[in-house]
Amino acid sequence: MVTVADKVMIARIVECYRSADKWTVAAGKNWYPAVREMAGVMHPSVVAGAGVIAALSPRQRWDKNIEYAVRVCDAARSGEVMPSVGGTLRNVTKAWNIALGSYKFDPIEELNSSEGSYKVNRFYYNILGDQSMVTVDVWATKVALPDYDKAGVRGNTYLLIEDAYKQAAREIGTISARDLQAVCWINVRGSAE
Repeated sequence: MVTVADKVMIARIVECYRSADKWTVAAGKNWYPAVREMAGVMHPSVVAGAGVIAALSPRQRWDKNIEYAVRVCDAARSGEVMPSVGGTLRNVTKAWNIALGSYKFDPIEELNSSEGSYKVNRFYYNILGDQSMVTVDVWATKVALPDYDKAGVRGNTYLLIEDAYKQAAREIGTISARDLQAVCWINVRGSAE
């Protein structure tokens, strides 16, 4: 059952999508496939590249996220020591472990090694092509809950916003929940970069 707040969030997301120009919609639909391609260029394993990008993503501007992911992958490939890049030591270490391939498991196990990892996990899966999950970052939150003032979205609030994007995508009918989030991300930020 949808609550009034859910309906308001869904309406905000649909409005954000409908206010986007054709370029923004096209850019949003292509955003995750382009990131997947970048992941495959920066690391011999697209899965590891996606894991590095996702691990370094919390609280990073997109341009810095990619810059740091490339530096981590390049250092791992050339046998250097772990580079100094932005982010928490925990997240940088996760990215480094994934880039080295020193794990004996799927990168998701490294990404799952801390609580509150919904955003990072969904981002990883979205990069790899899963269109059913939603990466709820600051920008996705601003669309759904413009007055939300906490540093990050966790737990039930995350799941509520994710569900609102899924319902909005069903209402729109021509876009996946993942790509709807990307369109809104570009529309609100004013850039795909």
